[in-house]
Parts: sequence; C-alpha cells; structure tokens
Amino acid sequence: MLYDPARKYLKYAACTEPADRKLFFVKNSAPSKVPPPRTQRLWDRAKEICAICPVEQQCRRDTLGEMDGVWGGLDPHQRHLIRLALPEAVKRWPRERQLRWGQELHRLRSIGTIYREIQRMTGIPESPAMYLIGVWEQHLKELADQEPAAVVELLTAESEEKEKPPFPEASGRRHLWARSNGLVHDCWYLGQTEDGAWVFVLIDGRGRSYSSRKWITSEDVLIYQPQTVTIREYVNRPDHAGPREWRPGQKQKCDRGHAFTPENTYTTPNGKRNCRACRKAAQERGKAA
Repeated sequence: MLYDPARKYLKYAACTEPADRKLFFVKNSAPSKVPPPRTQRLWDRAKEICAICPVEQQCRRDTLGEMDGVWGGLDPHQRHLIRLALPEAVKRWPRERQLRWGQELHRLRSIGTIYREIQRMTGIPESPAMYLIGVWEQHLKELADQEPAAVVELLTAESEEKEKPPFPEASGRRHLWARSNGLVHDCWYLGQTEDGAWVFVLIDGRGRSYSSRKWITSEDVLIYQPQTVTIREYVNRPDHAGPREWRPGQKQKCDRGHAFTPENTYTTPNGKRNCRACRKAAQERGKAA
C-alpha cells in the first residue's frame, strides 16, 4: 500500500489523551523556520509518545504533507525539510516505485484533485508530483504498441509479498506488540497454546467497539512485558489439518433450533460457534428493511 488516505489506523494511535494535543500541536510561526527551544522541547515530549505508538510508521508515511503538529515522530520543520528534498529524491527512486506513485498521482489529477490537496494527502509537493506523473504517462506511451493486457496488469498489480510492519523499538503500555491485518497493535496477553505456536491477545481499542480478542501466531508477537504463562485451547486452529473438533458438552443447536452441523457452522478465532442459517436470515431481514 502506498498510503491510506482515510488513515483508519489512527484509532489505534497512542496519542489519545486530550492533554496530548498541547504537546502535539504547539503553535509555531511557520514549518520552514527552526522552532524556539521551548516549542522544540514540547515537540520532543510528543515524539516520546510516538516512539511507543503501534502505528507510528503508517502515520509518518501518510502525514508528510501536514503543516502543523507532530505526526509519526516528525515535527513540522522536519517534514518541511523532507518535502524540500523530494524533487531530487524522487529521481533516485526505483523505477517500480516511480511508476506506482505516478499512476496514483495521475489518478488523483484525473478526478480533479488539486496539487495542494495532493500534497496534504500524500506529502508529495507539486514539482515532484508532476515529474512522477510524467514518468507514468511516458510509460503508457511505451506500452501503447503492446497488448492491452500488459497495461491492465500494471494498473492492478500488487506486490505478491507484503512486508510485515516492524515492531516499535520502545515498549508499549500493555503487554506485547502483535501484528494483525497489516498493522502493529499494543495488546494485552490472554494466554497461549501449549506448544507456544499461537498467542491469544486482546487488541484494546480504548474501550470502543473495535476492541477484539484474537489468536496471533507467535512469530507475529513480541512480548515486552513478560506474563505468567496461561495455557488455553485454540479450537480449529488453522495450522491443524482434519475435521472440525467441537468441545465436549457444547450445545448441538443454536438458540433458534438450527443444528450445529459442520455445514451450518462457522467458528470465530476464540472458539465460539455461530449459526450460518441465523446469519443468512439476518442478512435477508436487513435487505428487506
């Protein structure tokens, strides 16, 4: 992913306290000017919070165009210096990266997005944006005599191997870092399988509806606050072959009387069985409404 214009990951950010705004959004005369010592000290305190943020890398990637505030561990003056260097930096980018960005910037311009808004969304100012768009348009001309499928393939191609986001260097505020859905989360430890291959975690969304309990492979977990080992059973773990296994004593029917057959059942990561017939009926009621 080049960037996330919706910045949905910010709901997991560490800067959630109202008092944080006083540190992150200290007024400065202009991003191009070196801030006074007092402002820099407050910004540095804000960066200490960024250092324990599970989405620091994504935030830094997508906020290069912001004029105010500390984002992703960078203050306004640092982002200004990076933007100043971009016109020459983009010329040294790998060809594939130039084409991917050129394609996206060309798309944004084609739907009427002005360069100022493009800079805010992507961090790429007008001059390097025009250069990358030119690289993309030149590439399309070179492909004009080739099969149309070659162009379509480039437009829709995604990297086959997605890079896993790195764990933050500093410890968080809970028990462990866990990678899930392309993000790093600061989680609570709830237990693990007997062989240690899976860890059960609570992805705490600060008490909101997006908090969830999940099983995560041990290679995607970094425990920075060791806990007493708790052994838990992971029903239907994906790395075990064979038919479904249900815990003894579980109900054989849902609350509406549908049988919990393998065909009519799907199991959540924490081992709870749900009824497919009930879910289908709920979907049909929603469509009717």
